[in-house]
Amino acid sequence: MADRSWMLLENRLCSEFLDGVKSFIAAAEADMLHQNKTAMCCPCIDCRNDKRFSKSMYLHAHLVMRGFMRNYFCWNKHGEDGINEGELDRESQACNTDHIRSRGNQGDPRSDVNILGFGEDYADMADNVEDMVHDGERDDFTDGEFAKFQRLVQDSKTPLYHGSEEKVGNFTRLSSVLKLFKLKARYCWSDKSFTELLVLLREMLPADNKLPGDTYEAKQVICPLGLEVERIHACKNDCCLFRGDYADLENCPVCGTSRYKRQKDGGDGEGANRRRGAPRKVVWYLPIIPRLKRLFANEKEAKLLRWHKEGRKNDGMLRHPADGSQWRNIDMQFEWFSADVRNLRFALSTDGMNPFGDRSTSHSTWPVVMSIYNLPGWLCNKKKYIMMCILISGPKQPGNDIDVYLRPLVDDLKKLWITGVEVYDSYKREYFELHGLLLCTVTDLPGGRSLSGQSKGEKECPQCGDDTASVLLPKSGKRVFMRHRRFLPKSDAWRKMADQFDGTIEKASAPRHFSGSYVHDQVKNYKVVLGKRKRTDEKGPWKKYSILWELPYWEFLDVRHCIDVMHVEKNFCFSLIGTLMNIKGKTKDHEKGRADLHVMNLRPELVPKDTDKSLPISAINMTREEKKEFSEFFQSVKVPSGYSANISSIFNAPPPPSGRRHPAASMTSSSGSSSSGGSSSGSESSSSDEEPTSQLSQRKPRTEAKWPTDKIIVTEITKGGQPTDKKALQRLRKLAGLVGRQRISLTVEHIKDVDAVQRAKMFDTYIQPRLEFAPEMKETAIKAAWVKISKARRVFRSNLVTKFLAKGIQPFAHYQFLEEADWKVFINQKSTQEAVEKSLKGKELRSKNKHNHNLGPTGYKGAIPKWLKEDAKLEAEGKPNPWKQYPGRTQPYLRARGKLTEDGEISFNSNEIQQVSHKVLEKVSESSEGSVTGVREHDILTEALGNPEHRGRVRGVSSDSGWRSWPECEDMYRKRKKKRVVDVEMLEEMLEQRLAREREQMHQQFMALLAAHGVATIPQISPLERRSSQSSVGLHELHAQASALHLPDGDTIDGLDEPTPCILQIVRGDVRYNVARGQVFPDETVLHTAEVDRRFHAVVMVDWVDDEYCDQPLPIPNDEIPTLRDALWQRILWDRLHIICRKSELPPPPQRQISRVPSPPSQNKKEKQKEEEKEEKKKENEKEREKGQKEKEKEKDKEKEKKEQGKEKEKEEKEKGKGKEKEKGKTRKDSKKSNKSKSNEVAPVWTSANPNFKMGEPILPQDELRALGGQAYALHQYYMKCCEEKKRNSITLCVSKDEFRKGGIDYVCVNFSDLYDLYHHSGMDISLLRVHTLSLIKQSKMDKLPVGFLDPSAMSTSQLNAGGSDVFDYLVKALSHFIATKKHYVMFAYNTISKEGSSHWVLVVIVLPLKQVWYLDSLRHVKRDYTNLGKVIDQAFAKVQFHHKMKKQQLTHVTDFECHQQQANDACGFYCCHHMSSIMQQSDKKKPEEIKFTSAPLTSGDLNIVTHEVAICLTVDTLPTRGDFHCPVN
Repeated sequence: MADRSWMLLENRLCSEFLDGVKSFIAAAEADMLHQNKTAMCCPCIDCRNDKRFSKSMYLHAHLVMRGFMRNYFCWNKHGEDGINEGELDRESQACNTDHIRSRGNQGDPRSDVNILGFGEDYADMADNVEDMVHDGERDDFTDGEFAKFQRLVQDSKTPLYHGSEEKVGNFTRLSSVLKLFKLKARYCWSDKSFTELLVLLREMLPADNKLPGDTYEAKQVICPLGLEVERIHACKNDCCLFRGDYADLENCPVCGTSRYKRQKDGGDGEGANRRRGAPRKVVWYLPIIPRLKRLFANEKEAKLLRWHKEGRKNDGMLRHPADGSQWRNIDMQFEWFSADVRNLRFALSTDGMNPFGDRSTSHSTWPVVMSIYNLPGWLCNKKKYIMMCILISGPKQPGNDIDVYLRPLVDDLKKLWITGVEVYDSYKREYFELHGLLLCTVTDLPGGRSLSGQSKGEKECPQCGDDTASVLLPKSGKRVFMRHRRFLPKSDAWRKMADQFDGTIEKASAPRHFSGSYVHDQVKNYKVVLGKRKRTDEKGPWKKYSILWELPYWEFLDVRHCIDVMHVEKNFCFSLIGTLMNIKGKTKDHEKGRADLHVMNLRPELVPKDTDKSLPISAINMTREEKKEFSEFFQSVKVPSGYSANISSIFNAPPPPSGRRHPAASMTSSSGSSSSGGSSSGSESSSSDEEPTSQLSQRKPRTEAKWPTDKIIVTEITKGGQPTDKKALQRLRKLAGLVGRQRISLTVEHIKDVDAVQRAKMFDTYIQPRLEFAPEMKETAIKAAWVKISKARRVFRSNLVTKFLAKGIQPFAHYQFLEEADWKVFINQKSTQEAVEKSLKGKELRSKNKHNHNLGPTGYKGAIPKWLKEDAKLEAEGKPNPWKQYPGRTQPYLRARGKLTEDGEISFNSNEIQQVSHKVLEKVSESSEGSVTGVREHDILTEALGNPEHRGRVRGVSSDSGWRSWPECEDMYRKRKKKRVVDVEMLEEMLEQRLAREREQMHQQFMALLAAHGVATIPQISPLERRSSQSSVGLHELHAQASALHLPDGDTIDGLDEPTPCILQIVRGDVRYNVARGQVFPDETVLHTAEVDRRFHAVVMVDWVDDEYCDQPLPIPNDEIPTLRDALWQRILWDRLHIICRKSELPPPPQRQISRVPSPPSQNKKEKQKEEEKEEKKKENEKEREKGQKEKEKEKDKEKEKKEQGKEKEKEEKEKGKGKEKEKGKTRKDSKKSNKSKSNEVAPVWTSANPNFKMGEPILPQDELRALGGQAYALHQYYMKCCEEKKRNSITLCVSKDEFRKGGIDYVCVNFSDLYDLYHHSGMDISLLRVHTLSLIKQSKMDKLPVGFLDPSAMSTSQLNAGGSDVFDYLVKALSHFIATKKHYVMFAYNTISKEGSSHWVLVVIVLPLKQVWYLDSLRHVKRDYTNLGKVIDQAFAKVQFHHKMKKQQLTHVTDFECHQQQANDACGFYCCHHMSSIMQQSDKKKPEEIKFTSAPLTSGDLNIVTHEVAICLTVDTLPTRGDFHCPVN
C-alpha cells in the first residue's frame, strides 16, 4: 500500500493534499464504473461512507472542507481489499487532527498552544465559520450554486493578507468580514458608514489584502447562498394572491382591481399611453422547509431539537409546553407522530407594526413568525430560532382576510404533516422523514379573532363562546363581560352576595369547554368570500371558516388560540392604576359609569344626585396621602431595562418639591430608559401644593372606636387576671385601648408615672362600669388591665410618630380628642437627644426580631383551639402529625410561625424559623446526654434561639404573662435573685458532687438496661489519666493504665511493628461506641506531608464503617475528609486511646460493644472520698442484684418441675409427630444460621470515591486519554506508575502564602480516586477545585490580568456556620490587597448545601467596578440561600472601604446571573471552573457589563479543557522539582 500519510494533513489547501484527493477521486470513479454503480461513498469525517454522491465534485468539496475519516488508509469502499482499524470502532468520534505529521503544518498558528493562548474568542469564531460553511452545504446544488459554495469554502481558507496566517487569530477573508458585520449589527452602523470603514481598513492593511471594498461586496462574501424568498403579488383589497393558477393574471379575479399600478408613457392627455408599473401590494414568503433542513444539518442544533424528550426535566411541574396536557394528548392520539422525537411542533404569532416608527401614521405591516417548541424553554423565543415566514406589507392591516396570505404557509404545514420531508440528521448521521404540527397560535385578542374567525360583539369571549355573558353599557357605550362568579365553587360565599355584585345570586355552573370538533361543526358550513369589498351576511359568534381548519389535526387540539399575556397585563395594569389614582381621562370610575349603575339599578349609594358637586365616595377612592404613598412606592421600584412601561405617562399629579423627578416616573428601567418619557407631569400641574387632578373629594377620616354602653359581667379569670370568656376578653382589650389613647394625657411619657391610686380610680371609672369584676378578682384584674393599657399606649404613640410627626402632618383630623397644646409637648419630647437615641435603639432591637408569629391579637390562647381541631382532623384521617416531633413549648412556638401544606409538610414563615426548627431537633437528640436541662435558661427552645428569655413573658406560651401565670410551666421557673457575694469555690464543689451522683445513677441505670437487652458491656475500669502534650509522664505509663481495659484479645499499639487490624471507637458521654474497623500503621510518622504526634495519635486506614455512624464527623478534623463516610479506604488520624488492636483480622462485630470511658484519676482527698463512696454503692448494688438473681433462679426451678410433669403426659402425642418436628427443627436451624450470617455481613457504605474506580486499573482507554491532550495522558501515566510501585496514592501541592493570600504555607492533597472523576467529568472534589484555581492564579499573573482568586476551602459553608469570623478576616485581608493592586474581579468557588444535605458548587464573582456580586449557578431553577455569605461579603467590603477611604457604597447581589446550565447533576464543579476561566479570559477585553453567558449546556470539549488545565497544573507545576507547587513528598 502506498504512503497515504497526506490524508492526515491539517492544511488541506496544500498541493500535497489536493493531489492526493485527485488520486482518490480517480480511484473512486474507476471503481464506480467497474461495479456498474451510480454513486460513490463519501469518506469525509461527517459522511463516513454512509452517504453517496453521483458527482465527484461533492466528494472533492467534502474532503477539502472536512478531511478524511479516521484510519481510512485502505480504500476498501472504493475498490481496494483489506480492513481498516477504524472499522472496528464505528462509534468513535472522527478526528483528523490527533496524529498530524509535521509537514504541511509547520508554523501553523492554529495549533493547540496558540489557540489556548489566544483565548476562547478564536475557537468560537472558528466554530461559527465552520458551522456556517457546513450549513450552506446541500445535496441538490445546481452548477451555479456549487460554484458559489466553492467560493465560500475558498474564502474561509484564504488569508486576509500575506502573513496574516502567522498572526494570532488567523484572520481569513471570511472570518474578518464576519467579525466586522458583528460590530455593524451591535452598534447599528449604516451601510454607508460601513463602506467608509472598509475603505479605510483597506488603506491601513498591506496592499495585497483581500478585504471587500464596500458593503455590497462584503454581503456577497457571507451570503452567497441566501435562503429562498418568494415575492408574491397580492390584490390591493386582500382578495387573493397572484400565484398558482392566478400567477399570470393582470386583474384580481374576485374584485377586478388591477394587479399593477399604471404609469403614463408620455403626455398628460386622456389618450396618452400607459404602461405597467409596480405591484399594488406585495407579500414576502420565506419557506420554512429549507430552514428546517439547515437546522438539522447542524449537529448542535439537531441535538437541541431533541431536548423536549431527552433533556427536559420530567417531574410533573409545568415549565414548558411539553409539560402540558395538549402535548400529551397529541402523543396519545398520534402515536406515529410522537414515535420520532425529531418531529417538530410549532407556535404561530402575528401582530401589526409600524416599520417607519412614526406613530402619527396609520401604516400597518403584519409579520407572521413561528417558534419551535422542541427547543428548551430558554431558546424557544430567542431571535436565532424564531422564523419569520410571512411579511404582509401595508398600509392597511389584513384583518379577517389574513387567510389569503397564510395560504403558502398552510400548504407547507400540510405537506409536513401528510407526506413529510426527507431531512439529514447530522446528530444521528442518518436520513429521516420529518413531520411537523402547528400546536397553537399566540396573539393578542384582535389578532386571535383574525386567525380564528371569531366575531366581535356579545359572544366575543374565546373561552365561553355561546355561553358568553356580556352587557352593552348604554351610557358608556362599552361592552362588559359579567357573571364571573360562575367560575367559583358552588359553595363559595361570593355567589350569594347579590348587593355587592350585579344584584343577583349566581347559581349557574362555569361555562363548558368547547372541543375542536364542536367548533368545527359550527363553522364548517360558513362560506365567506375574502376581500375588503366583500361583506358577509352571517351573524353569530363566527365570521369565517378559518384556513387553519384545513390542517388535518386542527380540530383535535384542545387549545388552538392563546392570548399573549403581555397585552392583557399591560392594559389591565394601566386601567387599574388610572382608576385607583382617579386620573382624569384614564379612570373607569367616571360619571358615565355611575350613570350606568343607575340604569342597571345597582349600588344606589354610588349613584350621584342632582345636588352633588362630586361623585359619592367609593371603597376604591384614595386620599391625597394614600396617593402620595402609592406614587412613592413606584418610585422605589427598580426593574431591568425593558421590563415595564413608563407609568408616568398615565399619572397626572404635581411634581415633587426641590425639582425632583416625579414619583411615578420611576417605574421605568433601572438605567433610566423609558418607553414614552416622563417629562409631561410638570406641565400638567401648576404647583406642588395643589391636589392631584381628581373628580372626588378626599375620603372622610376614620372614626375612633366608640365607648361601649352595655355591661359584661366577668365570672372567671385566669391566674394572670384576664377573663376566660372570649367576649369579655375582647371588651377588656377595647377598653384598654380607649383608656390608653383618650383618658391618659399625651404629655405623660411613661405609664409608670401613673401611681397605684390613680390606676385603681381610672379602673373603677372607665372599665368596671362596662366590664364588671367581682371584688375578689379586682386586684389581679387591675394589673392585667394596665398591662394592656400600657401596650395600647405604646402602639398609639408609635403610630403618631411614624404616620404624622415624621411626615409633618397634623393628627387632629384623625384623632379629634387630641389637644393642640399636648401635641406641641409631645413633639418637644420626641425631639430631645435622649428620645432620638432611644428610638434608634428600638429600631435596632426590632431589626433583630426575625422570628415574627402570625397569631393575631388573640395570641396563643386563641390559636390553641384551632390547633386542637387540626390535630383531631389529622388523627381522624390517619395522617401523621409532623408537629409531634417538637417537644414542650417548642411546638406552640414553631406552630405560631408556620403552617401545614396540603402535602402534610410544615412550611415556616422564614428561613430563620426553619433554622430554629432544625436546631430544636438537634437539641432534642442531645437532651438525652444531659447537655440541655428543663430550666428556662437552658431548655431546648432557649438553646435553639440562642438568646435568653425575656422577663414578663413566656415564649411559646404567652407574650404578656410571666411563668407564674402558667401552672404547667412552674417547674421550669427559676426565680431571679439579686446579686450577692457568694463563695464560688463552695458552689463549684457542691455542683461537682451533685453532678457526680447523678452521673453515677444514670450510668448504673443505663448499664442495667443494656444488660437486660443482651448487649455485651465492658466492666468499669480503674481511672485513666488523659495527658496533655506537655505532660512529663511517658507513654509507657499510659499504656500500662490502658491495659486495665481488659479488651478481649487486644494488643497495644506500641507493641506492634506492622500494620494490624483494629477497631475504632468514639466517645459519647461516658460510653464508647465501635464505629469502624481498619488497619493501624504504627510506624508511620507522616500523613499528607504533616508530622504525626505518635504520643497521642496513630495513622489508620478505614475499611469498614457502621451504617449508623456514616455521617459521624472525624474526632480529628480533616478538610478533605469530613466524615467517616468519606474516610473509607483513606488514611486518617485517630486517638490512640480509642483504638483496639488485634493481630488477626477482625470480623464485623455481631452486636455493638459499649465500654465506659474512664474518668480522670483523683488528685486530692475529696476525689478519693468520692471514689470510695462509689465503690461502696457498687458493692451494695451487686449484693442486691445477687439476691434478685437467686430469687429468680428459685422461681425458675419451680417452673421447670411443673413443666416436666406436663411433658410426661404429652409424650405419647409427641411421639407420633416426631418426624415432622425433626424436619421443622432442621429448617429452623437453617434459618437461624442464615440470619446469623446476614447479621455478620457488612452493609455497603457510600464513600466520596467513585464506586467505579479501582486502584491500579486504567481510568480511560489509551485512545480516549490521547484525545484529552498530552498532559492528561502524562498524569495518567504517573498514576499507573505509582500504583505499580505501591508507593503513593495521592499528589501533594505545596502552596506559598502569596497564592491564596492566607499568610502561610498550605498543602493541597489530590487522591488518585479524584482523578477518576476528573477524567470522567462525573464530579469535582474541593482539592481539584483548589488545583484549578491555582492554575488560573498562575496564568493571571503571567498575563497581568485584573483578576483575583480566593481559596474555596477558606470560603466554605462550614466556616460560615462556625461564626464567619475567620471568613470575614480572610475577606478583608484579600480584598484590601486586590483593591490596592487594581483588580476588577475577585472569584471563588462556593459549595452550597441544600436542606437534604446535597452539595453544589456555585461560582461567586465580586465585581469591584460595578459594586456587584454575581452568583453563577449551573442549576438556577433550584432556589439557594446566600444570606450568610452575602452578609459576610458586605461587612468585609464595608470595612475595606473604610480603610481605603473609599466612597461608601453597598454591593448589589445578583443571584440569577445567566450562565451555562448543566444537564448532569454532578458536573457543577466543571461548570464553575469553566465560568471562572471564561471571565478571566475576558477580563481585559470586555467591560464587566459586557460579560455574558448563554444558558446552553457545556460541550464535552469545554469539559475536556477543564481537565486539561488541572492536568497541566499537576504535571508541569507540581511533579517536577522546579515546579511552582512542587512538594518533596511527591
